[in-house]
Amino acid sequence: MRSTRFFPVIIISILLFIIACDNEVPVKELTNARVAIEQAVSVNAEKYAAEELEEAKISLMKAHEQLLKDEKPGDSAKSAGVSYDKAMEAYNKSLPFYSQDAIDRAETAISEADAVNAEKLAPVYFEEAKELYRQAGEEHKDREYLEAHSLAESSYDAAVKAKEESVDNRYKLGFQIGEVTSILRKIENYDYESYAPEEYALALEYLRKAENEYAENQLKNGFDSIETARINADRAYRFTMEGVTEERIEEAELVLAEAEDAKGDTSDEDYAAAREALDISKKLRREGDFEESLTYSNEAIRLGNMVVEDSKKVASGCSMLGSDKVQKDDDLAKDSSDDYTYYTVKSWEKYKDCLWRISGEYYKNPRLWRKIYNANRDRIKNPDLIKPGWVIRIPKLK
Repeated sequence: MRSTRFFPVIIISILLFIIACDNEVPVKELTNARVAIEQAVSVNAEKYAAEELEEAKISLMKAHEQLLKDEKPGDSAKSAGVSYDKAMEAYNKSLPFYSQDAIDRAETAISEADAVNAEKLAPVYFEEAKELYRQAGEEHKDREYLEAHSLAESSYDAAVKAKEESVDNRYKLGFQIGEVTSILRKIENYDYESYAPEEYALALEYLRKAENEYAENQLKNGFDSIETARINADRAYRFTMEGVTEERIEEAELVLAEAEDAKGDTSDEDYAAAREALDISKKLRREGDFEESLTYSNEAIRLGNMVVEDSKKVASGCSMLGSDKVQKDDDLAKDSSDDYTYYTVKSWEKYKDCLWRISGEYYKNPRLWRKIYNANRDRIKNPDLIKPGWVIRIPKLK
């Protein structure tokens, strides 16, 4: 196959021929044929109209050869005309394919961007790609093939950018996978098989699916999978924690019922603290704060059991007397010392009173709450539970 790279050499030969003789040269016809071939090549005629393009090249070469062999200029003009016609035939035949191939390429790029969830992760580029693709399709239908090709190429570029931006943002899927994993790890600390076995199994199945899709960059499918996993994980967590907290509260109720029958004067405060802890546990459960609810119900059980154990010690003559007896609030308030300030505890419901807040008030640093706790261990058994009306020591900072 002869190539158009020989054309400059041929043109130089023609110019020398023109200088050397006075014969009329069909410059216009030769130029038109050459330009037509270049146009055909520009729309990839080598692929879509190879036969016609080759005939055009051969005819143009023949026209040049006829001039160089001192044949009639008219014959050269006719060969150039044939070359032009074949080149235009190749051009016109190639145009629709040239346009359609660009549209197909853009469609593939948009599909690949969609697969990595570009609609959410790179919405600007993704919408631009889709709109340009739509316009390219309209122009193609109207046989405006060059404009269609240009729009399709722009669509392709935007789709590639959308895909690249989405892949760069894949960490979002990784973060969501981590969140769902954390929920399932919490559930596994409790008896989920009794309360939400199906929801847990579905959540785990789709979590594994999302992990695989994340690894393979199938981000759109990955986001769909992790959403299903999250829905089931949330349901499994709620069902499990509702069941566990209800069971623990019922256990605390039984312990406190036993403690109420067993308590004496020296254990009134422990019993009251246990009852307060149980009430807080119920409130937190209603609000959906299940883990904190468990903390308080466990504390109610602990304090209730202490009351029961103390009653057994009293019954056996082993009660703690003398220096181990908890100091009354009135006596404590009367103590005077340069080392302490005394503070009367307010209610949690109204004042949100707790060791953290009190430390912030007195020390300007709530993180020093342990100083107060350590100074009142004879009164405060659980730093999270302080009773309104208690008078507590506030150590003075040296």
